Amino acid sequence: MSAVARQFPAFRTCLVEALAVHAMLRRRGLPSEMRLGVRTPGSQAASLVAHAWVECDGVVVVGNDRDLPQYAVLSAIGRS
Repeated sequence: MSAVARQFPAFRTCLVEALAVHAMLRRRGLPSEMRLGVRTPGSQAASLVAHAWVECDGVVVVGNDRDLPQYAVLSAIGRS
């Protein structure tokens, strides 16, 4: 995944990576869940920050961010 993404840096976003990894895991029969979340970057900022990540058996396999616990999950796609 990373080798291909390096060839197309404009398309390397957390959402694109999460969609690709989620599809690959599901194709191999591994239960995974893609999560979409948002957080506010700070108390004075008015905009939201969005992030996508994939979990397999409770382990984040792509999209791990040190601030991940601060994201409110809006949607979870796949097995919970």
